This record gives sequence, structure tokens and C-alpha cells, in this order.
Amino acid sequence: MPKAILEFNLPEESDEFSLAAHGADWRYVVSTLDEVMRRHLKYGSQPEWDSATVESIRTMLHEVVQEESLTLNE
Repeated sequence: MPKAILEFNLPEESDEFSLAAHGADWRYVVSTLDEVMRRHLKYGSQPEWDSATVESIRTMLHEVVQEESLTLNE
């Protein structure tokens, strides 16, 4: 079975290491925000939010994710 190994020179590359090590955490955060916005648009769960603004932000989020060849949900 193929394997991939990431190697970092610490402490010089500690920022890069942190990004690689916590990538799944960032994906979870962004996916959670997307889900909150989706629920608002579908059910109006946050009445104080402007739906047009939420829709614009969500569209922008999806565009950036797509540009980076990423996905929000599996």
C-alpha cells in the first residue's frame, strides 16, 4: 500500500507543520460554518441575520473551496 510522509525542519517550519497537522480541524470549522449558514437559509434559524448576506458569504465560501480543489463535506 502506498504511503506519504511529510517531513518538516523544526522549529524553522513550525508554521507549515501546524497547518499540515491541523488541516482536518480547519475543515471541520469551515464545514460547521457552512452548515450553520445552510440551516439559516433553509429554516431561518437566526432571525437577526440578513439572508441575502448569508447567501453571499456562503456562495463566496463555496467558490474559494472549489478554487482550491477542496470539499466541505465527505
